[in-house]
Amino acid sequence: MIDYKVFKYGDGGVSDFGWGCSYRNIQTIVSCYHKDSLTPPPTIEELLEFFQKNIHSPLKTDIWIEPYHIGFYLDSMGISGSSSHLLYIANRGDPSSVVKKTDPSFYEGKTTTDFRYVMDKIKIHFTHSELPIIIDDGVYSFCLVLAGPVVILLDPHPPKNNIREVSEDFIKTRDWMIYIP
Repeated sequence: MIDYKVFKYGDGGVSDFGWGCSYRNIQTIVSCYHKDSLTPPPTIEELLEFFQKNIHSPLKTDIWIEPYHIGFYLDSMGISGSSSHLLYIANRGDPSSVVKKTDPSFYEGKTTTDFRYVMDKIKIHFTHSELPIIIDDGVYSFCLVLAGPVVILLDPHPPKNNIREVSEDFIKTRDWMIYIP
């Protein structure tokens, strides 16, 4: 089902616990994109350099990146179409519930509370691409794939069992920033 490497905290000997989930998701997407070639995904160090982040920052939240950063990176690598595919679903309609480091005006015109609309966008993506989608609740970032009717979460946080099935309610009942490559 998943025939590419799913990255998680600690891979490559880098201690990125508490700040590295979005970086690991980039590695997973690049792994999927290049699964039939010998092109390796970027290292954490390469990603930190790209985003001009300091691994030694005393505040680990200063190292965090959000889905739109992932879009910029993938665009720069020629992997993604456009960072305009960033969607935000807010069950409570308040972007500040998940947008921590970004000016909420960045999401103007990209906000919806229509869950069916978001799921339709996700399903359309997977009819022509197998690249995982990023979902981020402002603290935790995950990759998401669909395998027919099954929603699979690629979770960079746990050291084991980081691929698991979730229900649509997992997505529906939380507020998310969503990046569809």
